[in-house]
Amino acid sequence: MIAVERDIALKRFTFRAYLRAIHHQSILEKYVDVSRMSAYKQCMGEVKTIQLRQFCELFNVEHREVRYILEQGYIPKGVMKSPSTGNRREFQPDHALWLGIVLKLKQVGIRTPLAAMVAERAVEGMTIFAQLYGWDYGLFPFKGRLDADQNYFMDIGDLTCIRFVFDVFPTGRVSRDFRIRMRARRYLGWQPVDGSRCPVQDFEPFVTLRVDLLRIIKLLNKYEPWSASKGSQI
Repeated sequence: MIAVERDIALKRFTFRAYLRAIHHQSILEKYVDVSRMSAYKQCMGEVKTIQLRQFCELFNVEHREVRYILEQGYIPKGVMKSPSTGNRREFQPDHALWLGIVLKLKQVGIRTPLAAMVAERAVEGMTIFAQLYGWDYGLFPFKGRLDADQNYFMDIGDLTCIRFVFDVFPTGRVSRDFRIRMRARRYLGWQPVDGSRCPVQDFEPFVTLRVDLLRIIKLLNKYEPWSASKGSQI
């Protein structure tokens, strides 16, 4: 009986979460005015950046491996596609997180177009759940904050669908009794990887690939300017 109540409660919660995510998409977009806000913040020095060389050192990869992704036209939103002579690409925390996810997916055989779509959904999804639901206020990639305390994963099913996996519920959104009964890891519903936010019903993948997003965030936080500014960014 408890298991049945748990399943019903979780389904209701995840359905409401998706409705709220869709409703708040316009709110998220104001934080992701990438064409102007990113360039302005970078010029004003509000968000510290990382260069390609430093990024490659963090991930222990050759420059050409990352350059190949960028030369294919898969570039984080807000980053110059073709830097002028003498200029180097500078990556803000949200750019570096996107690129790190793409890089790790490619290293296990995922093609760049799919990896780029998954990375975009992952960065946006973490922002929605961390900020709009009060999940993890230290995590706000678009404003330069990568101070995550919770576990975040993204599952890729049969290379066609994705789902978020968490270990916590948003603060103040559910009762204490509900939290006690739902201590197990939380799996949100499957969604098409192509950008549609409609849940896929009765989807049971034969192959599931899991991306540990928190480990990528922690790796990026080893970059000294970002680790030194943890908790101090607004």
